[in-house]
Amino acid sequence: MSFGRIVLAAGILAGLANAQSRPMSDWLQSQYPQLRTPSMKRVLEQAAIAGVAQTPQQQLQLKNTLRTLQGKGRTALPAWRQQVEVPTTGNVQVVSIDNAFEHETNDGWKWADDMAGQTASGDCTLVEDVDCWRYVAASDGFYTFDVNAAGAFPIADSWLTLRNHKGDPIATNDNSFPAMSSISIFLPAGTYYLEVSGYLGTGGGTYDLVARRDDVLVASLSSGGAGTTQLPASAAVHDVFSFTVPDSNVDLSVSSGLDTALRIQRADGVVVFSNDDSSVGGLDAAADIDLPAGQYYAYVSEPTGGSGNAYTVSFAATPVVFADLATAGSVQGDLVGSESMRLVRIDLTDAAHVDMLTSDGPVSPVFDTNLALLDRDLDYLLDVEDDDPFGPRQYYSRIAMSLPAGVYWAAVTPYIGASGDYTLAASVGAYAPNGTSPLGMMTTSIAGFGDVNTYLIDNCSPSSVQVRGTDFYFGILGPDGELATNTRCGLLQPQAGELPVGTSTLFTWDRFDYSATMTTWVIPPLHLAADGVTVSTRAKEGDEVWVFANFSGLTAGMNFGVGDSGLFCLPTDSLLLTLGNQAVPATGLNAWFTLPIGLTGVDLQSADLHNGIVWPAPAWASWRNAFQF
Repeated sequence: MSFGRIVLAAGILAGLANAQSRPMSDWLQSQYPQLRTPSMKRVLEQAAIAGVAQTPQQQLQLKNTLRTLQGKGRTALPAWRQQVEVPTTGNVQVVSIDNAFEHETNDGWKWADDMAGQTASGDCTLVEDVDCWRYVAASDGFYTFDVNAAGAFPIADSWLTLRNHKGDPIATNDNSFPAMSSISIFLPAGTYYLEVSGYLGTGGGTYDLVARRDDVLVASLSSGGAGTTQLPASAAVHDVFSFTVPDSNVDLSVSSGLDTALRIQRADGVVVFSNDDSSVGGLDAAADIDLPAGQYYAYVSEPTGGSGNAYTVSFAATPVVFADLATAGSVQGDLVGSESMRLVRIDLTDAAHVDMLTSDGPVSPVFDTNLALLDRDLDYLLDVEDDDPFGPRQYYSRIAMSLPAGVYWAAVTPYIGASGDYTLAASVGAYAPNGTSPLGMMTTSIAGFGDVNTYLIDNCSPSSVQVRGTDFYFGILGPDGELATNTRCGLLQPQAGELPVGTSTLFTWDRFDYSATMTTWVIPPLHLAADGVTVSTRAKEGDEVWVFANFSGLTAGMNFGVGDSGLFCLPTDSLLLTLGNQAVPATGLNAWFTLPIGLTGVDLQSADLHNGIVWPAPAWASWRNAFQF
């Protein structure tokens, strides 16, 4: 990309900002005290009625102003990770003749209930309850998933998350109509998981989860393509473009003369980049991004609700060799605008502490960056917007944290409207995690100023965990450096995750200069209840749960399980006791017993015998987690 193009785009945006930024900012804050609530479509419609934004230039400025107000707050995702808004058709009335009903506990995606038809009914009335549903997309399609209030205690404010077959988060949605959630997205054929909960873990209730599908026409995007925009769940055929590249810089540009949005997805459905407005196309979308070798899909929509309009997409891919930041020390790059994303590899053969930061480039500094850390598959781990806005570095970014061995990606993007060049430098030092984290509750801290605190979690068996915290800036890495449980699912939003065998890493962080104490909970199925003395379990309704006690101590790294979750290899000695078994009630929750006073050094583990209510063969038994008291 030429620096002339960069300077031109920056000048246009600066002129718009000087002309209308303050009045638009005042209008937005007076109209929408809660900036998370309104959709972009609603804001543009009301701004047109009020005479605030009627021309395409004013609409572009309004959208950038809203993103600025949202982006420098504690609830925002970076612009390139925001879900492209696809207008929904509203709360769907469905005759639920093929409903599937949930069986607690289904708080983890590996313990999801099957969504046998197009509608599923559930109840997340309890605080922090997450309902997970398995949905099989039999063929490629454009899918819409809606949460509808229904039943005796209808849900008041829902949250919806979509995952792929590995549990990687694809998309999440809070409000669509008006407090109910909806996700509309292209999905390749495969197995997916949907999670329904109340916003912030509260406001839940009874609901119907409805799935609808439109046909798609998937065309190869070799040098370009053309299509027509469509609304979701409209029975229209949606145009989707497929492309396969080696390690490359990829350029896509939409031309329609309208307001378009662009989403780019991996072959497994995960969104890796999205753009609404571009620096050179205005309201038309574009992508100027780096991508590792692989197959990808691209999709164009109109976020303001239009449909039936023709557009063209230009495409070019230039092969590149990605530097390894861990050995190169520093790299330079340039950013055209919001459509730009630059990647660099971080290849750690051993666990290490990595400190990376952006700064001025040599020609025309960008001044304001967003720096993100991604795992080997481009799953989003964390990002830092401003390292120290009050110091000499101001709006540049820094991430410093201890990481397990593995391959990672650093992604550099500009703040809204910014363009220019940058330097990304890194130093690699000795691995130095901040401490250890128990399974259960832990009080930790958000360090601020680009420092990310890391805490080790040892787990001797695969376990479906519920994860939550008093802030949403946290996540869990698996032993191989891959995302183990969803991060940034939402503000204080309970998460349903999977904890693999080995040593995982819990990390806490912040995008700006905020620092504070926080409490996180990583709660496995077998655990101490909130009172600290009651042993509780979670399992599926209708299962038979067995609990064992071992007084001789667990072998490090021992893996429990037989059937669908591993190999059963408990020590066979006289100190292994069977404490008993219980049938799992409809709530999926068991309170087993109260720990005797003064009893320590005993390992407990549990097994679930699946009796066929919701489990397909050959899944007949699962050994859950173990813990020591």
